[in-house]
Amino acid sequence: MRRSFLFAVLTLIALSSSAQLLWKVSGNGLEKPTFVFGTMHCASPSMIEQVTGLTQALEQCDVLIVEVNEPDESGTPIAFFAPRDSTIDKLLSPEQFNVVKAAVVNYFADADLDQIWQLTPAFFRVVIEYGFAKEVFPDVKMEEGIDKGLQARAEAMGKPVEGFETSQDQYNIFAQAVASLKQQALNLYKDCTDVNYFQKLHDENIAKCRSYLDQQLNITITTNEDLSEDGMEILVSDRNRNWVEQLVKKMHGQSCLVAVGRSHLRGEDGLLQLLRNRGYTVEPVQ
Repeated sequence: MRRSFLFAVLTLIALSSSAQLLWKVSGNGLEKPTFVFGTMHCASPSMIEQVTGLTQALEQCDVLIVEVNEPDESGTPIAFFAPRDSTIDKLLSPEQFNVVKAAVVNYFADADLDQIWQLTPAFFRVVIEYGFAKEVFPDVKMEEGIDKGLQARAEAMGKPVEGFETSQDQYNIFAQAVASLKQQALNLYKDCTDVNYFQKLHDENIAKCRSYLDQQLNITITTNEDLSEDGMEILVSDRNRNWVEQLVKKMHGQSCLVAVGRSHLRGEDGLLQLLRNRGYTVEPVQ
């Protein structure tokens, strides 16, 4: 089963702890420890208190580093609404579109179809996933998840908040990684040939949210055909390597709390292993 390119890009990779979201980085000449936290963008900010050691890490750190620390204005054309001549109903044949429409109506009986068809297929999946997430995180809102919650708390404490990327950086990354609108629409059509697709997507996303609630870093995730052939490398591994270069410069002389999506922590190209490869000690916060 495929998922949104914003949330599902890696397969299951074993780390030393499968139930750990917060990690401590020390040694190799660091004067103060740095902390790396795996977020889930649609998780509720109220979960901050539930993660062992996270509140203390925020209080202890000198700076909070997130993926992007500015409004995302430039990414709107790709991430949200499609051009008028490239909406879902225009990208598919009438027969294909009717298949998608039937699957949507079957699961979302009261959906505003006129609004749905204006979204890019990839972002349509994101909106759906946020809707599903409310069953586990009822107080979460789009763009106001745990990442933003940490940022608001850091700012309230008077701590600086920095971003690894700008909105324009992220726009360029997603534009390079994600498939064309036409291919996104065809992928959605292919999924919707199973009229129970959205029920299956619901069940998978609820499981993903519950695993995060249980502080699981590792879950089984399948790749997404909305990504280009090298999309996963562009979206995850390349960014991780870029972030580590920045982080190594930032964390000497100050304590950083890094809060990025949990997919960026896992595996041989994950932030945790990349830091170990640099000679740092990386261990779970107990």
